[in-house]
Amino acid sequence: MRSTDTSPPRPPQFVQIATNNMFSSGTESATFTSAVTAGDLIIAAFDYDSSNGTVTAAAITDMIGSSYAMAGPFDGPNSGIRNRQYIGYGLAAQTATDTVQVTLSTQPGSYFELRLHEYASVSQTAPFDTAASAGGNSAGADAAQSAAITTSEPNELVFGMVIDGQVGAGTSFTLRGNQYGDCTEDMLAVTPGSYTVLATPTSTWTATAAAFRGQ
Repeated sequence: MRSTDTSPPRPPQFVQIATNNMFSSGTESATFTSAVTAGDLIIAAFDYDSSNGTVTAAAITDMIGSSYAMAGPFDGPNSGIRNRQYIGYGLAAQTATDTVQVTLSTQPGSYFELRLHEYASVSQTAPFDTAASAGGNSAGADAAQSAAITTSEPNELVFGMVIDGQVGAGTSFTLRGNQYGDCTEDMLAVTPGSYTVLATPTSTWTATAAAFRGQ
């Protein structure tokens, strides 16, 4: 949490994204195009086919010695191909070129998609606030909706990851990535309160929201 300084935190700022998609592999990695900055937040948002429900995330590591934690798993409603998601996060340990690797407990059923995001101006002591997810089968504008999250400070980042099918960003959200037909997006939650990730899907979806504190 923050110190006794009563000024509002500075809002997190998007820096860059990197993605990769593997098939029939239990290990996935992606490399940022530009060097990451020490202290910046790295979000490793990933999803994979966990058809039998037993494949879990085992570890997130990178080449600069950063430490990562994970929120999840969050499962989608499709029982045939279970769309399992995690939101991994950590603070960059150095200013350097960085490759992030995610390892699963075993090989996934078919796909394994990784999306890395770097954000500046985040809390250096407790960046992660809360996360929640939901799934459904509706389509259309803002039809995909995560469970609500409640932010605890002003100027928090609300990060969203929504799969499956062809997904577009929701109202008030900025699209950050639309690789593999899915989307990642974000918005600034200026005031503390309840927020929901929204997106526009074309088929069965899973929507996950995660909030991160500013600096």
